[in-house]
Amino acid sequence: MQDHTRGIAASIEHADLRTLGVYLEQLSEGRRLPRPQDFDITRVPRLAGFIHMIDVVPGPPALDRPAPPRFRFAVYGTRIGELTGSHFQGYWIDEVEPPERRERLLSRLNRIAAEGRPIYEPLAECPALRGRPDIEPRVHLLSWPMSRDGRRIDRILLGIATADEARLPG
Repeated sequence: MQDHTRGIAASIEHADLRTLGVYLEQLSEGRRLPRPQDFDITRVPRLAGFIHMIDVVPGPPALDRPAPPRFRFAVYGTRIGELTGSHFQGYWIDEVEPPERRERLLSRLNRIAAEGRPIYEPLAECPALRGRPDIEPRVHLLSWPMSRDGRRIDRILLGIATADEARLPG
């Protein structure tokens, strides 16, 4: 699999997520992908509580094609949980995410798991924040593949930054 992670950070518009991208690129030095065990939240303290770590678990074997993986929240950002009222740490995404978010999120995660490419999406619609007068329902998203063994993508880091962070409650 090719290295698709170098130079991504420079294209990230949101300053905190760009810092996260630079840090993840540094963690990748000498390997194709960063290892989740090397990630240290204290290196990106402004994003503490705004990061999900998602396990990529191989699906059951299929006869005619590789089975798609399943995804589980290994870490669910505490601030995101407070803002959305969702606390899904340890849960399977396909079992807990509402339909309006599930398909889009699973599509993104399957693409990252298959291609090994980070994805940055500026100002994505966030249905979980709709209806909150104190927060704009758009977020910047940075999704980054990780690998414990350097070959198989087994975790995806998802960094989230609100569009109007200065107005965040708390």
